[in-house]
Amino acid sequence: MKNAFLTILLSSTVLPLLRLEGVLQEGVECPLLITEHATYSLTGNTAGFNPGDAVKIIAKPVEASFCMQGTPLHILNIRHDQSSNANAWHR
Repeated sequence: MKNAFLTILLSSTVLPLLRLEGVLQEGVECPLLITEHATYSLTGNTAGFNPGDAVKIIAKPVEASFCMQGTPLHILNIRHDQSSNANAWHR
């Protein structure tokens, strides 16, 4: 699955949402999502998920983050990805 962009209208502000799949990896300050094309630092609830898990997420970009690696995203939804070859993207 390629990265897909969704849009939500919220209080007259258009917020881009990202739908991504990849593998979780431990980061310096925050969990990382390693995808086919990029690395993202994740904020939000990742309870029940561990480094090495293949996942699909819906997330929104954040402008500032204390995470020190990758492009920062805030998770809105996360689930295990049983059907993916995302493990091939583990770095």
